[in-house]
Amino acid sequence: MVADGYATAFQAMGIEKVSAFLTQHPELKVFFIFENDNNELETLSLNGFPE
Repeated sequence: MVADGYATAFQAMGIEKVSAFLTQHPELKVFFIFENDNNELETLSLNGFPE
């Protein structure tokens, strides 16, 4: 349930705000799949999430 809460919050926050949040929470490992400005799918690993 905790992961679901973070996923919902991160979706509302956007990449820049999530990145700032994660600098203060290094225990959270995050993998994003999102649509970029060119309408292409892109991935992003943060805080040491395995690539």
